[in-house]
Amino acid sequence: MILMSEHRFTHDDKAKVVCGGDEIRGTINYIFSLEKELKRIRLISYALENVRVIGDTILEEFLYKLALKGVMISVVIGQMPAKEVKKVLLKLRRFGINIYYNRRAHAKIILVEGKGKNYAIIMSANITHGGLYYNYEAGVSLKLSEDVYMKLREYTNDILGNEETVDLVYLNE
Repeated sequence: MILMSEHRFTHDDKAKVVCGGDEIRGTINYIFSLEKELKRIRLISYALENVRVIGDTILEEFLYKLALKGVMISVVIGQMPAKEVKKVLLKLRRFGINIYYNRRAHAKIILVEGKGKNYAIIMSANITHGGLYYNYEAGVSLKLSEDVYMKLREYTNDILGNEETVDLVYLNE
C-alpha cells in the first residue's frame, strides 16, 4: 500500500508526480490556495461533476469564490454533462465563468496563471468522483518555466478557439 503524502511545492520544486486521488486533490488544493496570486484558470476535463475538490468544498462553490475574487475561469468538457451538472455549470456561467463543450476534448489539464508564477496539473483524472476518489489516477504538477507555460497556453488557446468548441448554453438538453 502506498501512503499518500500531502503535496506541497517548495521553492526549488519544478515538478512533482502525483499518484492517487488524495495527492491530485492535494495539488489542486495547494495551487488554488494561492488565490491572491491567481489571474486565470483553464480547466479541461473530458468529464466533469460537481464533486468535492477541497475538503467539504464542492467544485461549484470553489469556482464561484474564485470568480468573485476576479479570477478569469474557462472550463472545457468533452462529455455532455448530466442534467444536474449542466444546471450547475450554467449557474456558474452567470458569474462570469466560461463553460464550453468540445466533443474532442479529452485532455485533463488545469492551467493556472498567476502573478509571476504559473502552474499546471496534467493528469489522467477527470474532475469526477471516480477520477478524484476511486480510480487509479496519476499526473504531474508543474511550476512552469516561461517556455512550457507558453506551450500550454497556446494549446489551451487552440482548444478554446476551435470551431468545435461551443458555449454550453447553446447546446440543447
